[in-house]
Amino acid sequence: MAITDLALLRDEPEVFGPVASSPTAWRPLPGIDPAALGTLCAARATAHEIAGL
Repeated sequence: MAITDLALLRDEPEVFGPVASSPTAWRPLPGIDPAALGTLCAARATAHEIAGL
């Protein structure tokens, strides 16, 4: 999943509910420092493992 995929999620509101606009999703990215990025990557890897991806 990438920010560019948000439009796909917005097309199915009954499944995914409210989805942030692309500008809203991009806005915090410049402020993510290397430590936070490492934490996010680790969380994503854990979620993929749990989901069996």
